Amino acid sequence: MSKKPGKGSTPSNRPVTDPLTDSLTAYSDADRAAAMDRFRVLQPHLEIGVPLTAVAEASGHSVRTLHRWAARYRDGGLAGLVRRGRVDAGCRKLHVDLTQQIEALAVQKPRLSVASIHRRIAESAKAEGHPVPSYATVRRVMDALDPAMLCLAHERYVKQLQSGGLSDVRGRPISLDQNTIFYCYIVADIVGKMDTWTYSWQRTADGRGRIYRPNSGFHGSIELLGWDQLIGDARARNQAFFDKAGISGESFFSNG
Repeated sequence: MSKKPGKGSTPSNRPVTDPLTDSLTAYSDADRAAAMDRFRVLQPHLEIGVPLTAVAEASGHSVRTLHRWAARYRDGGLAGLVRRGRVDAGCRKLHVDLTQQIEALAVQKPRLSVASIHRRIAESAKAEGHPVPSYATVRRVMDALDPAMLCLAHERYVKQLQSGGLSDVRGRPISLDQNTIFYCYIVADIVGKMDTWTYSWQRTADGRGRIYRPNSGFHGSIELLGWDQLIGDARARNQAFFDKAGISGESFFSNG
């Protein structure tokens, strides 16, 4: 017999299993296990409306903690129950101005190395009186860039090319016809935020990459290539070259 919800109980009105939000494949084994442990604690409340006060008494967790978990589950399903670590854990707090400078430099074309960006940020930090961030901190900010920024960086670069605001390596202005077709590429592992953000993009002919074609602004496309795909294709092309040249013996590229 199901227990009726008690006073003050607010069971979730979302399905216990929601295929759109309950995917934990992007998380580690430890994160998945922790999320499932939290779900099992909440399960009596979610399924039959057992008051959180009763769940707290049986589980040993505080009512406040259970309310927070339940809210996260309502908003994000099982993924909402994954432990949330501090993004700045283990490192000094980075001034927001420096963070914005790092992000702006990271999406510039041609692309700058981490070392180059770190040197510029170190100079900026000293000039502005901020603590100088470490190389690892700069790298973390760059790695955490939203995929949307990478796409916008490509579009911004194309706009600069179309407007004649850029110069070639000899300092001469680049002049392009407005009907010029642009092919832009992003090389990145298609996982996590990158997978989620580009989910609606068209798939490439081989089904391994993704492609975005803007409806206006410029003619062309922005193609997302997985790192493994890029390396695999490069190896295949080089192997074909060696085979065509009649070079015998085991190829360097066949060693993985």
